[in-house]
Amino acid sequence: SILVVTGETAPTAAPTNVTLLTVDNETIQVTICPPNPIHQNGLLTSYDVFYSGTPFNSLTQNVSVAIDLPFPTVECSVFNLTGLEEYNNYTFAVKAVNSAGASELSQSVAAQTFQAVSTRPLNLRGEIITSTSFCVAFNPPTNITQNG
Repeated sequence: SILVVTGETAPTAAPTNVTLLTVDNETIQVTICPPNPIHQNGLLTSYDVFYSGTPFNSLTQNVSVAIDLPFPTVECSVFNLTGLEEYNNYTFAVKAVNSAGASELSQSVAAQTFQAVSTRPLNLRGEIITSTSFCVAFNPPTNITQNG
């Protein structure tokens, strides 16, 4: 009998069921399920997670994070991505990686981080109207610091 072992090739399918859950104002939980085993073409070693705070245009405009995987990878993986901007929209896509390369990107999914406490009002001023009334006026924080 002859035993032939072939080398790995890059995964031929992207991860499946990529889902997002907003945890708080700077954290999104990402769940990634591996491609069907017949498309993994070897042992998956990591996922490359690409995300952007703006519409998904090209990989060079996005941040990527490598998530190392235990062997063998047959179940979905869950991790938290922290340090995101408050009240911001994010788009995510994922590649499955083995020793021979990476798959195509998964379908992109989107989520928004929660609101956060705003910065203080600007130009706070007051004026006495009568002996029993007082008028307070201010300008709202800038749009970028309102956080919601």
